[in-house]
Amino acid sequence: MRAIQIKDFGGPEVLQLADVPVPEPGEGEVLIRVSRAGMNYADTHQRTNDYLANYELPLVPGGEVAGVREDTGERVVAMSGLGGYAEYATAPAALTFPIPDGVDDAAALALLKATEPKLSSGTIPFGPEGASSIHSADETDDA
Repeated sequence: MRAIQIKDFGGPEVLQLADVPVPEPGEGEVLIRVSRAGMNYADTHQRTNDYLANYELPLVPGGEVAGVREDTGERVVAMSGLGGYAEYATAPAALTFPIPDGVDDAAALALLKATEPKLSSGTIPFGPEGASSIHSADETDDA
């Protein structure tokens, strides 16, 4: 499959088109045929290897994808961790979410961060006919 791969850390010039094997999903993972890959600030740090974790080369960057689960045919959006800049990526099943009808893959991918489970605690009742979604919360305990 085609993927954007990094063999040396550095600037944008290190992003190279490469032919790599289709990844095999591990225990608890799913294989996704990627239609859209998220590109964000964290990816620039993967490229320069100065983010929260150290990376080993070669690597295929990209932590979020939208596409189709190969095992079910379901349209999904997922947090892949790495490997998203490719035609296929694996992601933990627990971090793979269905895309509702009427929402295109690009929009679902853009909304992924706003609704990821660690940031979204659910809804709060706002009266008898409404609710409000919590999109983030302060994890500090100042009480």
